[in-house]
Amino acid sequence: MSPPGDIKANYKSALLEFMTASSERTLDRAYEMGRQALGDGMGILDIVEVHHGALAEHLLDHQQDALRTAMTVESARRFLLEVFAAFEMANRGYRDANRVLRHFNEVLEGEMKRVAQFLHDNTGQLIAAIHLELEMVRSQADRTLAHRLQTIRQLLTQVEDQVRRVAREMRPPVLDDLGLVPALEFLRGEFERRSKLKILVQGPQDQRFPEAVEISVYRVVQEALSNVIRHAKASKVVIRLETTGGRLLCSVRDDGVGFDTTSRVPRQTSSGFGLLGMKQRLQRIGGEFDLHSAPGQGTEVCLSIPLR
Repeated sequence: MSPPGDIKANYKSALLEFMTASSERTLDRAYEMGRQALGDGMGILDIVEVHHGALAEHLLDHQQDALRTAMTVESARRFLLEVFAAFEMANRGYRDANRVLRHFNEVLEGEMKRVAQFLHDNTGQLIAAIHLELEMVRSQADRTLAHRLQTIRQLLTQVEDQVRRVAREMRPPVLDDLGLVPALEFLRGEFERRSKLKILVQGPQDQRFPEAVEISVYRVVQEALSNVIRHAKASKVVIRLETTGGRLLCSVRDDGVGFDTTSRVPRQTSSGFGLLGMKQRLQRIGGEFDLHSAPGQGTEVCLSIPLR
């Protein structure tokens, strides 16, 4: 962005005041200017441009000997560092928050893995024991009671299938055992069974990626497919993965109704974490998120993640 004119004028005035008579009051003014620039959406390069322009004008207006010039440049350096202090504090706050969110996400994934394992093992054993008990009772019951017990067994089988599906979706073992693309193939099967979608997964079957990358991509694709089912009215989805330039690229493209990205953004789903959640999950591992859509032309979610 182009630095606003009032920022330029105020910056030049404050810098000249500090170079003429260094004072803590002027440094306080520099810090406040940094906060203002940060709030106005200016970046570090914008500040450097303003600083360079103000310093260059001062040096051209005042022909000085080498010692005086060196002192002027040193004063300008101190002033610039004070302006950058606001940016540094904001950046540290962002890094600290990102580190906490990453840790929280890792803990959450660990708990989901533990709960999924518990559901798969313990709940499965309990349901199997109930099946055995029902069968023993049914073998000793009359025809009417045996028929009702069979109905109960069928309902229990449905419960068992639902528990297993939830456990697999929470943390599919195939993600840990075989990797990202086989896990996405599993996800494809689950979503095709629950909808009329035809889903195609393209990518290297035997390539492994860092654990945080595999989990993040799996979760984002999972949410993207949920959004397709809820909003897109699509019949086909293509999930494509490839590695290039030290990055993992992943796209999820549907042939649905699409939408105008300049006028509205799909709402966050009640059971998912929405577009904001997708972006934040990727940002925690240095990834980037992009969305392309237009009315009648489908929607494409694009991910780009560094592998180092």
